[in-house]
Amino acid sequence: MTEPCHDHPLHRGARAELLRSLLESIEAETGDLSGTPGGIDLSVDQCEALYLLAHRHYSAEDYPEARKLFALMAMASSVDVRAHMGLAACLQMEQEHERAVRHYFLASLLDLTQPAPVIHSAECLLALGRTEDAMKALTLARSQAEACLEHHGLLPRIDGLKAAVAAGTPG
Repeated sequence: MTEPCHDHPLHRGARAELLRSLLESIEAETGDLSGTPGGIDLSVDQCEALYLLAHRHYSAEDYPEARKLFALMAMASSVDVRAHMGLAACLQMEQEHERAVRHYFLASLLDLTQPAPVIHSAECLLALGRTEDAMKALTLARSQAEACLEHHGLLPRIDGLKAAVAAGTPG
């Protein structure tokens, strides 16, 4: 028997309370599917299948359907970074940059060593015209990427974005 994906040790701490409070934002994406926050019981295998289906829709550029599936996955497992990254990516592709920033922020809280959500947040902030905030995000992303050898490959992208912003041509 598999354990529900939301039955993770992180649910027992202060971080869990923060994540539960952010579920309201996720429920706004899908409607109230469960009656209670975090009340969707899916096995780990079901969460994985849901992720694969959501990713398939995203890859096919069916962002509205992918968004619904990633949001459902996030409701079932609020500590799954992939769910929040997928949801944020859909919102970004749909030009919902402010909402995407919120979900990228949540993903970055779940893994403080991962620069990808911070980089994507910076892209959204640039789209919103918030250049100063984007530069701060890129500075953070650079420090995250420098701190971990596996993320060094992101340094040229970060530096390229920073240079484009500094030159007044973000993108």
